Amino acid sequence: MKAKASTVINKRVASSVKASMDFEGLRPSAYAQKIGERYLEGEISSQDALAKIRAKHASKFGR
Repeated sequence: MKAKASTVINKRVASSVKASMDFEGLRPSAYAQKIGERYLEGEISSQDALAKIRAKHASKFGR
């Protein structure tokens, strides 16, 4: 039961983040969305999530 509640909460958080990003005109990549899911599920830390996303997309931002 607890896992199901956690999944519902994670989906709500992800939906809220998506709505905020849509409002701001931002579109996360599929990779960034997958990393975000892993973060919400507790598989990786926020620092790991940011590092993975930055490493994947660094060439697009001149870094």
